[in-house]
Amino acid sequence: MTSLFRQLLTKKFQIRSTRSISRAPMKTMPDHITITADHTRQNVLAPAIVTDIKDISKTVKLLTLNVKEKKFTFKAGQWVDMFIPGIQTVGGFSMCSAPNLLSSSRSFHLAIKFAKHPPAYWVHTKCQVGDSVMVRVGGDFFYDPQNSDTPSDLVLFAGGVGINPLYSILQHFVYLSSQNSEQTKNRKAVLIYSAKTVDDLIFREELLKIRKENSDVTVKLRVTKESKNTPRGITASHIDQSLVKKVFLPFDKFTTDVFICGPSLFINDMESYCLSCDVQQHKIHYEKWW
Repeated sequence: MTSLFRQLLTKKFQIRSTRSISRAPMKTMPDHITITADHTRQNVLAPAIVTDIKDISKTVKLLTLNVKEKKFTFKAGQWVDMFIPGIQTVGGFSMCSAPNLLSSSRSFHLAIKFAKHPPAYWVHTKCQVGDSVMVRVGGDFFYDPQNSDTPSDLVLFAGGVGINPLYSILQHFVYLSSQNSEQTKNRKAVLIYSAKTVDDLIFREELLKIRKENSDVTVKLRVTKESKNTPRGITASHIDQSLVKKVFLPFDKFTTDVFICGPSLFINDMESYCLSCDVQQHKIHYEKWW
């Protein structure tokens, strides 16, 4: 066991607020452990078995992992440290499934985009069903309304693969609503999701199905690099100030929770748009990894 791995196993982390810390963009892929060193992490480090691998776009693979350890749990929006045998670099990937899937099947999903960064590269070039990794939950960016004093509506802004934690959050909202939870009673959720191309809009079919089956959920899909023959339900345009203003019209700007995930410039723009709509700063939550 390396000294770094031993340190990661024994280090204690203090609970922090659900507000992520902004970091400036970097030209090279930053080290996940370094940039999340001040984020909350669980003490449980559990083995996980890869049980399924699917291509869900030209550049993204969906992994299903099974964890037997019952103490391994997560909140919608959190991520895992992934320790891969033979690779020194620790991966950091947001869950794209809801907590109830883990509760019912002991499985969770990760959607991982191709990159030369060692953990992502391993997933795309070497990972096979049956492989074993170690995982640990972390992150202060999450949706956990059961512990909230005041139920709130949700507005979610996703840019590119920033959809992962927000898809987890949206699914959790839908699940709680299906269970008649008091925390989602008479509450609504809106997801505005932008990517370069239709192929980059991962989970688009699942999201459109959620919109169709849930009257309390609105999903708006945008593509920025394609303008012709976009499928029904997808609009060729950027997310701009006018769209954001319309989204907030039916909501109480003092109680609505906003979650944003995507590239740094996308997050900066969405936060600026929200603030100009008089959304309260402390109600805007975001996560910047790059």
